Amino acid sequence: MGCWRSCRLSTICVALALILFPRLTCAEARQVDQFCFKKDVCESLVVREGEVHFVDPTLNRDLVLGPYVPADQPLVPRSEAPIRELRSDRGWRIVASAMLDHPKGGAKLRIRFFDPHGKLRGGSDVMMDLENAALGRLFGGTNELLAITSNEEHPYNVQTEIWLLPEQGKPKLLVAVRGVFGEFVAGSSDHKAGVWIDRETYDGVNAATKGRARELWEWNGDEKTLARKKP
Repeated sequence: MGCWRSCRLSTICVALALILFPRLTCAEARQVDQFCFKKDVCESLVVREGEVHFVDPTLNRDLVLGPYVPADQPLVPRSEAPIRELRSDRGWRIVASAMLDHPKGGAKLRIRFFDPHGKLRGGSDVMMDLENAALGRLFGGTNELLAITSNEEHPYNVQTEIWLLPEQGKPKLLVAVRGVFGEFVAGSSDHKAGVWIDRETYDGVNAATKGRARELWEWNGDEKTLARKKP
């Protein structure tokens, strides 16, 4: 029980951990962070058997957020656990790490952008489940982009961000939309480059509005912008 005491868990939390993880030993599990709504009611971020877990005792949930990437741990705070790394041909390094949402509760992901020289160039907080990610010359030209779709709990809780990764300077957020990115289209003499996005239509109240609307977002290479194509 020494590893649990070192994490400063209460007696009740320890008992809960043993119920949730009956076969764990100290060498197999590591608590990364913890957030308590009230005494003895705590959410935890845990690395267990090579995976990052979000443990929520209030709803009896043990969710796998992704594989643990120990090589990237020095790039993020100790209270976070890296789950994904992407590298571009030009040298951009993208690191996604799981973290607890203080003080709201729940979990989320933080995306960090490291330029080709290894310098941190900003970041973005997204939802806790990394559904899809793409990095590279997605429009077929010379511009490198990062596309990320994340969600949580329900299919309509979904968000897509698309970023431009410049040769110099900070990444530029091109679009943030409730939806899922799909196919990227290279430009030609017949049409502009762009990306198909299935935009979520749920208004948060009326169940009849749940669904997806397929839209083409067109790339303007001169202005370095994405805009939804008009019907």
